[in-house]
Amino acid sequence: MNLRKLKIQKIRGIDSKEFTFDIHPNTPTFFVAPNGFGKTSIATAFNSLDRNKLKISDDDFYKNEESQETLIEITDEQGNIYVANNNTNTICENFSVCVINSQVKPKASVQNFGAFPSSKASLVVEPIILYNNIPQKNELKYSFADTKLEVGSSAGKLLKNMNPHTSDLKFVKSLYITRNNFDKLYQVRNQKKIEELLTELNTFTGTTQQISLATVNLAPVEEMEPICNIARTFDFLFDGLNSLEKIVNIIQLGIIYYKNKSELSKIIKYYEFLNDKKEINELLSFFNCTWKNIKAVKKSNKFLIEFPKAHQISNGERDILCFIAKLFEARSILRKDRCILIIDEIFDYLDDANLISAQYFLTKFINDFKSSGKEIFPIILTHLDPMYFNTYSFSVKNCVYLNKQTFTSNKYKINNLLKDRKRNKQTDPELYNRVSSNYLHYNINNICETQYLSHLDVDTCIYSPIDFRSKAFEELQNYVEGKEYDLALVCCGLRLHVEKYAYEHLTQNDRITFLEIYKTVDKLSFAKEKGVNVPEIYFLLSIIYNEAMHMDAQCQKLIPILCKLKNKVIHNMIAEAVRI
Repeated sequence: MNLRKLKIQKIRGIDSKEFTFDIHPNTPTFFVAPNGFGKTSIATAFNSLDRNKLKISDDDFYKNEESQETLIEITDEQGNIYVANNNTNTICENFSVCVINSQVKPKASVQNFGAFPSSKASLVVEPIILYNNIPQKNELKYSFADTKLEVGSSAGKLLKNMNPHTSDLKFVKSLYITRNNFDKLYQVRNQKKIEELLTELNTFTGTTQQISLATVNLAPVEEMEPICNIARTFDFLFDGLNSLEKIVNIIQLGIIYYKNKSELSKIIKYYEFLNDKKEINELLSFFNCTWKNIKAVKKSNKFLIEFPKAHQISNGERDILCFIAKLFEARSILRKDRCILIIDEIFDYLDDANLISAQYFLTKFINDFKSSGKEIFPIILTHLDPMYFNTYSFSVKNCVYLNKQTFTSNKYKINNLLKDRKRNKQTDPELYNRVSSNYLHYNINNICETQYLSHLDVDTCIYSPIDFRSKAFEELQNYVEGKEYDLALVCCGLRLHVEKYAYEHLTQNDRITFLEIYKTVDKLSFAKEKGVNVPEIYFLLSIIYNEAMHMDAQCQKLIPILCKLKNKVIHNMIAEAVRI
């Protein structure tokens, strides 16, 4: 099942927004938007899902107006709508939801010095509670000696000692998974066949090897459906055993099951706790380089991780430790067959090594869900475009750009020119270089490529390089002034403006060399070498003006560029660059 739409209303910084996308299960999905757009509002919305309704805290209502009707609405590919509002919550009826965000919070402590109170602020890392209630101790009851007596002296010689397996979570879960088949073993007809087999087997004497080769009538038991099903589930125990040995040990498993039947689910919970305790402390020990020796501990029947004050541990170490711990916490929350995991910008502030580690553990986390037949939708909120920054290494990832707004994407059909450049570079390098030099880089020439542009159906008003530059500067000014603009032509206009500035501040001789240099960054570096005071902002904005020059066939590159242009800081930077 894919998710197709998300609507959020009256929560934190979001008045009412609707996002459309195509999110696949068991695949990392990035929600990309600039800071200030409302990504944390999305995380807050999901974090406010209570069991029966949407429960918004006082500070998280839009504009602090508590009387508003808050809403989260999710639509899947079949058109099913899941809603959470003040009165209902069908989202949590169908999905388990968990939000992972920063654990660092401000805390103020007050001290009294005589009649004068003094407050002191500090940053603390909130404890991560892995278990609200530690499961009661429950262990599998098993005695190898007693089981041998129960099946009989000769049959007992064929039993494996199960003591090495009785503390194994996989073994106990296998007992639980196969419980219906074990119950059938104890039906009167099946139990009679088992007793007849054991009676016959116990008439034989000799060594273990001799008894294992005894000729007995296995067919009545061997052909029983529950015996076959149990054998498949526990095949990891039966390596090297013949048919008789295997059946006798399945009977032993039945005895173990029967003696623990009423407590089996509690035993599993306790063993899961022990397994988690061991795993989380091993991981914390592996990543924990701090002298504080951070580990998970029992406190008031809770199992939690307590961290030192934020200044006593490095930011990178704190963030990766918190992320791993929160993944463990999420595993205990995400119980349904369909789950939504929101990760709120944690990845944005990890260093390279810790980011690789975080991706590794998230990948394992996703694979665990997938292998158990579940669907999880991991949604990573980020302001770093994964398609631009080589930060994220997932082999498969899906990017959703939240800050999509209506704009005239191809007013002069310049996209046709930008898309054709790759083909043109291979088939006609000379034409490629002329178009690049005369149109897409600043030049004083007016050598037209009318026939080529006409073939691409580019608007006639930009056939000449002079007209092209004029329209590009016009669209750049439209963007600065908040008017409707041609996105690709804005990028062209910005690059032309930057190069024009450098060109006009060079001597006549240096201008000739400048025009012959291929890349914009190299042109700017050359100008600096020649004494031109090239503003640093011109280099910083290369992320905008270079990307659009190498367009993909579907113009998908325009989406992340648009998101950047909608960023208020980027807008102010471009406006400043144009004024220079």
